[in-house]
Amino acid sequence: MLGGFEEDMDIFLKSLGTTAETGEEVDMMLKSEQLTMDYVVRGSFGLEERFQGKPDHPFLRVAKSVFHGVMKGPFHWIARKLEFYLWWQLKWPT
Repeated sequence: MLGGFEEDMDIFLKSLGTTAETGEEVDMMLKSEQLTMDYVVRGSFGLEERFQGKPDHPFLRVAKSVFHGVMKGPFHWIARKLEFYLWWQLKWPT
């Protein structure tokens, strides 16, 4: 399994090396998202799918649309406030 992760990193570094030779700017957010999806899909689901170099991959588009709204809304706000309150209570016992 670790060989697959090394292979993904080699592809990532090769793509960065290619763009470094040309001197063009790189969107590192997009590159790191694609590398992360390679790691998650390989490690969690055991699939041999490549997302690097495929910004319009359907699975990548769906993942972005799902996770876009995860950290928003009233439930997230309540959870953050509750987390701080519990941390404060455990840090300063009475």
